[in-house]
Amino acid sequence: MSDLGNLGVEIDIRQVPSPTHIPLERWLNCFPCFGFLLTCENDTTEACVAAFEEQGLHASRVGVLDDTGMIRLRSGTQVVPVLAVDGITGIARG
Repeated sequence: MSDLGNLGVEIDIRQVPSPTHIPLERWLNCFPCFGFLLTCENDTTEACVAAFEEQGLHASRVGVLDDTGMIRLRSGTQVVPVLAVDGITGIARG
């Protein structure tokens, strides 16, 4: 999506589901293959989250797509740019 639409995202790391007994910083750095970022229309967010939870999986709305072309992390009022997403996959626009 980033290459084809020049989209960016702001992710509120405080909304990322994590175990209560593990510090968030540690959780964000362990088993990255167990976490996924999925997109959906605003009006389908609740149904998407419910579909995961019905299967015993944790899900939460953690961010918003935008036209910045950047991945940014938010915690409270602090926002940190992490990565410019232009050209990550090498897929050219047609």
